[in-house]
Amino acid sequence: MKLAPIFLAAAAWAAGGGSETALQMANRGAALHSDGHYAEAEAVYRSALDAWPSGEPSARGKAIVSGNLGALLSAMGRSDEAEPILLEAESKLEAMGQPAYPDAACLLDDLALLYRKQGDLAKAESYALRAAPMVEGAEKAANQQALASVYLQQGRYSRAEPLLLAGAASTDRHIAFIANVNLAAVALAQGSYAQSDGDARRALELGQPAFPKNDPAIAEALYALAQACRFEGQYAEAEQRYREAIAIWEETLGPDHPDLATALLGFAGFLHQRERDLAAETLDRRAAGILERSLGTNDPQVLVAHVDLAGVLLAERRYTESGKLLRVALAAMEKTFDPHDTRLLHALTVQARLLSETKHKAEAEAILKQLDRTSSNSPPPQ
Repeated sequence: MKLAPIFLAAAAWAAGGGSETALQMANRGAALHSDGHYAEAEAVYRSALDAWPSGEPSARGKAIVSGNLGALLSAMGRSDEAEPILLEAESKLEAMGQPAYPDAACLLDDLALLYRKQGDLAKAESYALRAAPMVEGAEKAANQQALASVYLQQGRYSRAEPLLLAGAASTDRHIAFIANVNLAAVALAQGSYAQSDGDARRALELGQPAFPKNDPAIAEALYALAQACRFEGQYAEAEQRYREAIAIWEETLGPDHPDLATALLGFAGFLHQRERDLAAETLDRRAAGILERSLGTNDPQVLVAHVDLAGVLLAERRYTESGKLLRVALAAMEKTFDPHDTRLLHALTVQARLLSETKHKAEAEAILKQLDRTSSNSPPPQ
């Protein structure tokens, strides 16, 4: 994550008695933020904003600090608080004209990432594209990685990959790190597990000198490596990397962060694959609870978590519980998901298995025929 810098004179804002100035507090908050000390950074940012001088000359600096606070809250999983702060700060900066455009673009990218995590991919894409003409140089590279991450989430790999490859060649370690983590995800989605493994390991090589060891960014690279190892059949290392990633997210972001829930779901999928279904069920239930509290009961990520849990319950032959979860999840998914969405197709596959195992063969076969028709009519990848 790139924080907008503050290029303003601290001397003009010095408080009496040698007290810390608003600018000094803002820069200390940014340092804490970058080092992963989120709770402390939030308190310092808020103190800086309370102490900020009023008036037009200092308005740009205050908007930047406010935007950094919004980015921090978003990273902490508090998107409902982050969104209005980011929107207000970005609007103020953009209204200041071209000199403030790089700062505004930074916040547009933050908003794109926030909407991406919320699953509003069209809005995420529009904000990243809005930022693109406002920046050049290092800021342009950061914007391209934000846009690539949206394309990745949309499954538009041919659009994401050129941006990611350009980022991976960057001399900026942070940009190259992010690009390699996302390249690992692209390779995994396309079934290139050895390539995904290599990209994730390169990301770790780049990230470990550049980030604190408990930074959530390192957890992302560890999780990417865990996923690659899982599908390569390197099960011992996969489990180790899952546990390392989860430990970092729990320590840094706390026990109720949506990113942690995503990691728990991935680890649960691994455990389910290894037929360790009681452990998988515990993780799936915990992840679903985190996502429900953070995002609401009908959020796509919650529905996917319920389908995963239904699959585990099916493996445990707890058919009634599995069927109840599937019915509710599928009813919501069929209203909002594209018919070709792989998440919906997976849910239908689980339902077909449930029907088959509970002696409803004809219904199971009807679903499988529906899946065949959908697959044959799927649009080509973008």
